[in-house]
Amino acid sequence: MTFTDILNSTTNAVPMNGSTTVNVVGFGDIQYVKFTMNPNARNNLQAMGVSSNSGTLVDPEILGIYNSSGSKLPNSFDDNSGTGLDASVAIFPPGAGTFYAAIVSQSGTSGTATVSLSTLTNVNPMGGQANTQSQLKLNLSSPSGGEIIVSGAQVWLQTTLTLGESYQFNLSGLKDPAGNAAYPYVNAIYDTSGGKISSYSDPGKVSSSSQSFVPT
Repeated sequence: MTFTDILNSTTNAVPMNGSTTVNVVGFGDIQYVKFTMNPNARNNLQAMGVSSNSGTLVDPEILGIYNSSGSKLPNSFDDNSGTGLDASVAIFPPGAGTFYAAIVSQSGTSGTATVSLSTLTNVNPMGGQANTQSQLKLNLSSPSGGEIIVSGAQVWLQTTLTLGESYQFNLSGLKDPAGNAAYPYVNAIYDTSGGKISSYSDPGKVSSSSQSFVPT
């Protein structure tokens, strides 16, 4: 049986804004789920276990998200980006269709995990409600990253800052396999209620940029 045969035989489906349960039996066992994503928004797939009281699996891992041809989507692997040891992937699908996720036990123990799918809020780049649902965490002096699939799309990062302290955000863009360059910059900073507290201008086509900020 080929990998695509395995994917096409998957019956455990995750509905949009819903969830399903998988039972992972020890190290090496892979449980597949299938789903369709909103092609016009960022989608959030989560595999949740003990950390969020959503199953008995101690450390669920999303091994990857695949299209119907068996090709793995970029940046679709995750281990601990959710609550505690839970896995969470925020992804902008390359188009419509059925997708598949492989769920495993990172620790090798057996247990159940809840796999959920939702659409993350998109915002107008010039303003509007902030995406306070971001699963990507940015910690002090610890790099984080994301992928921009189409021009105008955004990567949202969640961080915690101390009032009165001075911070500098440093961004570096990487070229994709086709040689297309990224020109990232900090567009705006929002508070937890979704209110914009600072905005910045596009510096132009530069592969790296920096932005200082002092929360008040």
